[in-house]
Amino acid sequence: MLREKYLTYLQSKYPQEYNPNYKTDKLKQKLQKHFGEKVQFWQPNYRSELVYSNEVPKGCAIEAAFESASSEERKLQEAAATLRRLILDSFKDHSHMPWPPTSEYLLSSGDQLPSALLKFLTALLSKQGTGHISSRSERLVRSMAQDICYNVTCGQWKMPKHLLLGMTMRHLTGSFQVINILNRFGHCASHSTLLELETAMCDSVVECSTNLPSAALAYPKITHFCWDNFDLTEETIDGSGTTHSTHGIMIQEIKEGNMEKIMEQPTVKTGKTKKRSATFKPHQIQPCYATGKAEPSLTDSTTTVENDQER
Repeated sequence: MLREKYLTYLQSKYPQEYNPNYKTDKLKQKLQKHFGEKVQFWQPNYRSELVYSNEVPKGCAIEAAFESASSEERKLQEAAATLRRLILDSFKDHSHMPWPPTSEYLLSSGDQLPSALLKFLTALLSKQGTGHISSRSERLVRSMAQDICYNVTCGQWKMPKHLLLGMTMRHLTGSFQVINILNRFGHCASHSTLLELETAMCDSVVECSTNLPSAALAYPKITHFCWDNFDLTEETIDGSGTTHSTHGIMIQEIKEGNMEKIMEQPTVKTGKTKKRSATFKPHQIQPCYATGKAEPSLTDSTTTVENDQER
């Protein structure tokens, strides 16, 4: 407990000296060196070592110990301070989020949540303790844990829930007011953040897109194309307005190991900017002119054959 208070004090007053791995033995030596005989240590049988001051009367020490043990509010405050410190430590140590975030990152970043926070919420929601938890309780625990981490860091720690839920509501409703309400209650990212994310995703797709379909390989030497007319002769009054289209397929030889390259989805990290809209730049396509149907002339070869026969 004393170590937790010391770390909390350092984090708030002297952040440059803060070390989450600070050992209790070093703290004891520092207290003995600073206070000398004014401070005493007592080792109970089944608890951590106790620290008290020699200048405090025994009656006051007993009264303070009784109030500390019986005050639920004090316990809650200490638990909240501990969880806050663990969340901030996890936020500093978590891996940097790529921009735009990939699906792999969104699926794995939930594993970086503080284990103490997950255990606390599990014990709070589950009737049978942390050993047995239903799928519903586990889903709620992770949802609330992401809300807590997002709001403790004032939205700096972007959680998968807040990006995915916000983007889902944007595409389902398209309403700025709905997203703003959820954001004010701390359940999803802000509307401006979602616009920046959508713009970054668009720029990433444009950067890595090619003229080939995503399932096509560029390096096979032989590629076979087949085209055919696709006609639907719908029954109309005057015979017009029927469907006539041309469909094509591309055939490539798939060798061993090529499937992995086909399944790979290339992504480009554009870097986080404040862009909230994408600018479309069409590619300049070279003009193609259709000419009349041309066939080889057989006049010269026919004349030559006839002359040879006459000879």
